[in-house]
Amino acid sequence: MLALVWLLFMIRLYELQVRDRGLYEVKSEDNRIVRLTRLASRGEILDRKGELLVASRFAVDLVAPNRHLKPRDLEDVCLRLSPALGVPPKRLRAAYHAELRKTYAYQAVPIQQNLTETQTVRAGEILWRVPEARLQKRLTRWYAERDLEAHALGYVNEVSKEDMERDATYPLGSVIGRAGIEEILEPYLRGADGWKWAEVDAHGRIRRDLMDLPQTDPVPGATAHLTLDRRMARAFEEEFGDSSGFGILMDAQTGAIRAIFSKPAFDPNRLVTTDIQYIRHLRLDANHPFFNRAVQSAFPPGSTFKTVNFVAAVESGLADEGTRFYCSGKFRMGRRIAECWKEKGHGRMSLVPALIHSCNVYFYNLGLVLRVDRMHEAGRMFRLGEKTGFILSGEPSGILPNAEWKERRMGEKWTGGDDVNMSIGQGFLLVTPLQQVVLMASLFNGGAIVRPYLIEKAVSPSGDIVYAEGMNVRSYIPVSDSTLALVRTALRGVVVQGTGTRAGRDAFGRPHGVAVYGKTGTVQRAGREAVERAGVDPEDHGWFLCYFELGDEKFTAVVMKEAAGHGGAVAAPVIGRFISRLLQSPI
Repeated sequence: MLALVWLLFMIRLYELQVRDRGLYEVKSEDNRIVRLTRLASRGEILDRKGELLVASRFAVDLVAPNRHLKPRDLEDVCLRLSPALGVPPKRLRAAYHAELRKTYAYQAVPIQQNLTETQTVRAGEILWRVPEARLQKRLTRWYAERDLEAHALGYVNEVSKEDMERDATYPLGSVIGRAGIEEILEPYLRGADGWKWAEVDAHGRIRRDLMDLPQTDPVPGATAHLTLDRRMARAFEEEFGDSSGFGILMDAQTGAIRAIFSKPAFDPNRLVTTDIQYIRHLRLDANHPFFNRAVQSAFPPGSTFKTVNFVAAVESGLADEGTRFYCSGKFRMGRRIAECWKEKGHGRMSLVPALIHSCNVYFYNLGLVLRVDRMHEAGRMFRLGEKTGFILSGEPSGILPNAEWKERRMGEKWTGGDDVNMSIGQGFLLVTPLQQVVLMASLFNGGAIVRPYLIEKAVSPSGDIVYAEGMNVRSYIPVSDSTLALVRTALRGVVVQGTGTRAGRDAFGRPHGVAVYGKTGTVQRAGREAVERAGVDPEDHGWFLCYFELGDEKFTAVVMKEAAGHGGAVAAPVIGRFISRLLQSPI
């Protein structure tokens, strides 16, 4: 019996060492060789002059090469490194465990990412005493101007499980565009990852690259060239200040966006690293920093809509320069009394002075002459109530109401009171910032309703244009040259002697010398009564729309400051200061 057992043992030994040797060598080789992804460098984003807005650059992380640290060893690492990093040990431990679930077996586990220069130096000084940790470089996204144009540029962060399930070409640890240009141009900016082979030990740690085996080089992403002007955008935002609101600066001829911002904003650099505390702060902020007011909001236009009714009245022949109405400061319609913003009234007014001084009572009367159908028709001519076709997501259509709309939505008849409200841009009417800037441009560019655009082109590393936008005229307003000349006269008067004079002056009240054409508007804050009951300052929202020329360039701009006051007092001065700054330091 013993001899039989010995014989069986020898036969099995022969099978393992001789007959199946090749099979087990292959299995052993498979266990110690892994294919590693070589992440492509994400493409740069440049402004219209080639100045850098977004790039990829190296960051320094503190990592643990050993994925199997014992709790006692991990605690020791965190305690030793905490003073050098200025981070509590508890947070370092939490980061290690969180990243452990998000890395492959052969990858080092980050303990602290994106070290500052000071942290890098201080950690480097003591790492010789902490063999369980080391410094490691990693490509990351960098936004050169932090929160400048944050909503337009967007941001990236790590791919999720759902992202990888939708597209298996994204490896664990790679990033994906989440908003703005980063999301829109994701297929072009991301590039193409490469790969290589490496040898790992029993713990999954990389021992060496196997350079003699086949590999592919990563292909960098395309470079995006935007219509934005970095320096103009910075000046515009700084002159706007810290109020909630938005601003847009557009080339009036082509629709190219030179600046577009929403306040409050966010720092995309801190979203790249998934700064949980920062993200929580943003989400709890009552002013909603992630909401792109410049694209996604819609407000009543207030007195800026008087420009539309001015054009409608002249083109229809129902009013001209000699049409007069008397303003006593109040307007009675049945039991209702509507007021002018000037308590004592403007007296007898004609059409052009009425727009210059934004007389409500004059336009109440004009609204009852035009009625809703003509006001609605004029709004449609300017393409209000429609999306402009801008590339950033979330643009609403706004509301351009008429009698049928009210009947359908509310089950009620349109009234003379609705005409009065609409005549000064209140009531059911809602417009978007993009619609406003396009409308103003059409009065100065020959009547073209342009589509605003943000991307000039995206160019691959080989020089091919893989994506492009450009000038696109959606339609033309059928308005006579004489009407356009008359409305321009009035809009210039608004800045020279009317409600928008501060758009023509610098921060010290001195004329800057640039001819600005504009219209102010003031909109009652939604829920004003509730705000007053809560004891909060119920300031109105202030609009300012304008047109001006600097050198060979022609611009239209829109500014709104939310809950800040009248448009002439809070929005128009932004344009005055901005133009003065451009004159002092040509951009």
